[in-house]
Amino acid sequence: MSTRKIVRVIALLCAMVLVLAACASSEDSGDDDGGGSSEKPATLQTGAGVDEANKTITLGILTPQTTAFAALGTQVTNGNKIFFDALNEAGGINGEWTIEFVEADTEYTGDKARTEYQRIKGDVAAFAQILGTEVTNNLLPLLEEDQYGGAVATLDGEWVIEPNLIPALAPYQIEMINGAAYYEDTEGFDGKNACVLRQDDSYGDAGQEGADFAATELGFEIKTSASFATGDDMTAQIQQLQDADCDVVFQASTLIDSPSAWGRAEAVGFAPRWIGLGPAWSSSFATGDQAQYIKDNVWIMAEDGASLDTSIQGVQKMLDDRASLGREDVPINLFSLFGYISAWSTQQILSTALENNDITPAGIVRAINQEQTLSFEGAAGDYEFGPDRNPPRVNAVFTAGDDPDTGLETVELSVTSDAAEAYSF
Repeated sequence: MSTRKIVRVIALLCAMVLVLAACASSEDSGDDDGGGSSEKPATLQTGAGVDEANKTITLGILTPQTTAFAALGTQVTNGNKIFFDALNEAGGINGEWTIEFVEADTEYTGDKARTEYQRIKGDVAAFAQILGTEVTNNLLPLLEEDQYGGAVATLDGEWVIEPNLIPALAPYQIEMINGAAYYEDTEGFDGKNACVLRQDDSYGDAGQEGADFAATELGFEIKTSASFATGDDMTAQIQQLQDADCDVVFQASTLIDSPSAWGRAEAVGFAPRWIGLGPAWSSSFATGDQAQYIKDNVWIMAEDGASLDTSIQGVQKMLDDRASLGREDVPINLFSLFGYISAWSTQQILSTALENNDITPAGIVRAINQEQTLSFEGAAGDYEFGPDRNPPRVNAVFTAGDDPDTGLETVELSVTSDAAEAYSF
């Protein structure tokens, strides 16, 4: 078990102790107003961000609106808004509650995210988007202290066990494992050198964890791991990988650094099989200078919904929602797809909270931790919530293509593996 996971497990156990203590205290006092009791209150409990008279629920969006990550944040927010704006037009959650937003610029830094969280928390019932692994790590203690819930725009497996968070989609670790399993099935690790290129932060840690677990389960070794800081020109890292004769490279980068990695690799004639996490991709890469290199050498791990296959009901719903709003100019790419499905997750949690007659921030956290299955009609795998959360274990494999929205071409849909099923959170 990684150090990060041990720390998270200890924190979760501590949180559970506090919750149990609070529940015991509530039961002893006979409190039945929904503040700490598991009993459903007789009347609707409301708090910050809820206007009961006008039937509106306000959600916070903590996302980078400036800095190099602004484009990523904008696309995730586009997906959030397509889902909720279409839902509002159709009458809202449970046919009556509409959603409004308060947006704040985190600049993709923990310090700014904490400042903006404190500024807007009193105006929202929960958070529809918290973007970034490092940002989430910085905000999690505040969410726990204030009893707020939030949907995370990051796929780190650490979030699976966090009671204040609403994760969605298969975690980064599962993406890596399924990518490795698909490589084993199609090209094989026998006689091959496997390596890792990873961002030097928690996001990179998640990618490394997935690659390491895959190596153990599938019986290969990681020969070398090259780390980079955002903005590096990748010369040293690509040289390290090339010197190690890497045949396959597991890639934990974002769209900011992927072009530097692939561009430098192409320039020196280094052409391994790249297996990239979803954030490594931007649709613009499919028409850029490296398009053919990517098509020949790169796989991107994502969700079946990124195929935009309209035989998948969840994909058709997403496209119909975009059309109903007259926003066909907004591309459905990996990040807006993420935002859409994350919003879909949040809607299902809010519906549960309303059924419980408690849409206070703490009531929404309790709804997050109820046993339920969040479903997305095939656009992504089902996510089982409750005391023992189980995230999706399925991915799809893509490469560069000519789809005008995603820039992707499907290699294989619905990829899963025994190794992915074996990974524990």
